[in-house]
Amino acid sequence: MANNRLVSIGLLLFCGFFYYQSTLIESKELSGLPATFFPRLILGIIAFLSVIMLIKSFFVPTKVTQKSDSTEGKSKKEWIVWVLFGLFAVYLVLIDVVGFITSSFLYMATVYLLIVQQKKSWKKHLVAIGGLLAITLGITLFFQGVLHVYLPKGLFF
Repeated sequence: MANNRLVSIGLLLFCGFFYYQSTLIESKELSGLPATFFPRLILGIIAFLSVIMLIKSFFVPTKVTQKSDSTEGKSKKEWIVWVLFGLFAVYLVLIDVVGFITSSFLYMATVYLLIVQQKKSWKKHLVAIGGLLAITLGITLFFQGVLHVYLPKGLFF
């Protein structure tokens, strides 16, 4: 229960900080919706769900589970989590240097290759990585074309 309270308070602080950051978004007002509409909508949904989680943490008891003694599997999972945090930090630095498209594609492809099973054939990996490139380009087109929010451009794109 205490963990849910801490997480929900952390999420509310996160939403407050990024709501303030959304006031700094430049908008060209080319469509009916301002550029801040979508980020604020997502932040509102996250804040609403965080408040629900905070309220539920006071009323709903959680089940106590026994801890397992398997530390080998746990240490591997912890290792991957720390690597993913490190990769995310590198991604945040690179987004301004090499641009949104390049850094997002490289980040998603690296995370995919770390998490997915290596037993797949190279063709399946190639299709999945092609899909990640399509997702990156789709996000870029959606934000620039529909929401009129221009993502960071770097050295390449």
